[in-house]
Amino acid sequence: MTWVRKPLVWRGLAWLVVLVCVLFGYRGLSNLLEAKAQLNQLRATNQRLAQDSRELYRTVVRLRSDAGAVERACRRDMGMIRPDEVVYQASAPAAKTN
Repeated sequence: MTWVRKPLVWRGLAWLVVLVCVLFGYRGLSNLLEAKAQLNQLRATNQRLAQDSRELYRTVVRLRSDAGAVERACRRDMGMIRPDEVVYQASAPAAKTN
């Protein structure tokens, strides 16, 4: 009867070793959980950066189309214009066609 039990014991030990390796070994379950947590963190960072990018794009559009926005930005952000000064913005002359 011992010759019948030995293969079962060895098989059981082999399965136990495989299970431990899968759960805790290199690229095992613990690493998978860490990777999922890191993925969630990166997704949150990407969402925040995408929101920042949309806000910056809206600011660029506003600065390109609204002279008042340029003046406000210069006064507020750059400190280049005193409150009693007026901003004059010259546009480039149109290209001549022959």
